[in-house]
Amino acid sequence: MNKEHLIQKIVGKNKIKSIKPIHSGVSNSSFLVNDKYVVRIKEEKEHFYNYKQESEILKITAKEYLSEVVVYLDKDGNKISEYIPDTHIYKGSVKENTLVGKMLLKLHNSKAKTKYDFKPFTRYNYYKSKSKSSGFKHENSVLDRVKQIYHKNPLVICHNDCVDNNFLFTKKRSYLIDYEFASNNIALFDLASFISENKITNKKKINAFLDAYGFDYKKYEDLKYMIYFENLLWYYWALERYKATNKTIYKKISADKLKAIQMDSEDLGKSFKTNK
Repeated sequence: MNKEHLIQKIVGKNKIKSIKPIHSGVSNSSFLVNDKYVVRIKEEKEHFYNYKQESEILKITAKEYLSEVVVYLDKDGNKISEYIPDTHIYKGSVKENTLVGKMLLKLHNSKAKTKYDFKPFTRYNYYKSKSKSSGFKHENSVLDRVKQIYHKNPLVICHNDCVDNNFLFTKKRSYLIDYEFASNNIALFDLASFISENKITNKKKINAFLDAYGFDYKKYEDLKYMIYFENLLWYYWALERYKATNKTIYKKISADKLKAIQMDSEDLGKSFKTNK
């Protein structure tokens, strides 16, 4: 089935007058239909994806005035959202970092509950086993530390995929979109995700983000370990996805994460020498 026929199937009896491809995620294609709706076609299903989970989180984020207006989501993960004109994705400004910090704080402070957990170590073990990778120096030390961090932090509703194109901005409002990975997790996961996935190294920008969130800087070392862990997690995820799909985008992501892991290893090596 070609894309136009699939979009027609998703939108049902509504007449299609125009279809324009727009920016898409690594596992999705998105189209602007009739200059009114954005149709997301889920081209592949990640092992842990659950449309009921995404649907439940979307109801929560709509009430919190965070997400776009979603009018349709099916069991295959295909979605229809109302089009938001005059938006741009995250570009890395200090102002945007402040807005992201406020959005994540609002999400984490939500009083709503969900039964779905992210289960980071289950994911980690699955992705690593499928990737057939032998692992890295300091990896076990990172895992031990992160498990300790999880024991002392409560679970809250998290986005878990804080990449640039999941943040939209207009002159009047900011949006956090695409909740395919969203579920219960510790808040530090989202904070680490935003910094690491967007490769933010500028201290002023990091502080603007963390200050807007109201971050407790006593947890900064824990935040660094979460970044180390997420680089490992998403490295193995990208390898697993590449083996499953043979898409070059996953090969690129795994290469980027490998560079980050190598830098993490240098930091950890210095840290361990200092602690002796």
